[in-house]
Amino acid sequence: NLGGCESGFTIPDPTDANIVWATCYGNKVTRYDARLNEARNVEPWFQTLDSPPNDIKYRCHWTAPLAVDPLNHDNVYYGCQVIFKTTNGGQSWSLISPDLSTNDPTRIVSSGGIIGDNLGQYYGEVVFAIAPSPILEGVIWAGTNDGQIWVTKDGGTAWTNVTTNVKGLPAWGTVRQISPSNFDPGTAYVAVDFHMMDNRDPFLYKTTDYGQTWTNVTGDLPKGHPLAYLMSVAENPNRKGMVFAGSGDAFYYTIDDGAHWTQLKAGLPAAPVSWIVVPKAWHDVVVSTYGRGLYILHDITTLEQADQVTGAAVHLFQPRVGYRKTRSGR
Repeated sequence: NLGGCESGFTIPDPTDANIVWATCYGNKVTRYDARLNEARNVEPWFQTLDSPPNDIKYRCHWTAPLAVDPLNHDNVYYGCQVIFKTTNGGQSWSLISPDLSTNDPTRIVSSGGIIGDNLGQYYGEVVFAIAPSPILEGVIWAGTNDGQIWVTKDGGTAWTNVTTNVKGLPAWGTVRQISPSNFDPGTAYVAVDFHMMDNRDPFLYKTTDYGQTWTNVTGDLPKGHPLAYLMSVAENPNRKGMVFAGSGDAFYYTIDDGAHWTQLKAGLPAAPVSWIVVPKAWHDVVVSTYGRGLYILHDITTLEQADQVTGAAVHLFQPRVGYRKTRSGR
């Protein structure tokens, strides 16, 4: 009973382990408090079950994005076609963006059919990714499911659309995941998925100047098969130039900033990798897969230092920081 429901996000507060945020279709947002054993509804607008997207004020996707600011856990962001922000646990919300989609009315329509299925899974023209910077407060990246990429440097007062700066990016992609850098506030990686447009190739881009210019870092990722499209990306906060990416059927890493990629598959089935998290303190990699599966790659310190190995007979790796715990585990 952590809140939310079958879709959307479930995100624990990074500072207070008692608090868990969750979303669900129909514009549902909850905030669970373990001390009360209660999940409270805190959505910024009415729940809109079975409502055509052209008949409601705010279009909120089946998996509407939610993000907790890593630098200030009181700042929580939620996306429909706009981005909302709360600083008081969802008691009230403020709008911090305009409509970030192309707002094409031909794509804001009912799902159709004898009985319309308008719970958000078919909503177009909505925000699909929100990513606050982990090193500079006020920098927030956002992407939509109609191919728009935005950034703000002042917490949402002013937004810049940087989509046209991405050379070679086709139209109408879904911005799946954005990974702001842990080393430079102007750097971010963006994975864009075009398989709904019947383009199954991977698309991954990097910027170092807040989106003014972009580099294609797809490198030698496999192309030309039905599940090659990318769904997720995450920079390693402990190793500059080391990035992880998940496709429709595989999980990859690079240690040269996208020039070359290697598949990681020991113990991981060929499944869609929908999300990637790299906890900085632990040097682990956590991914989510289709079917609500979780895969944890423990202690990648040797992988992070792989390029330091020479032809010497013996090489000593620097171990990760150890933690001493009491027998109770507390």
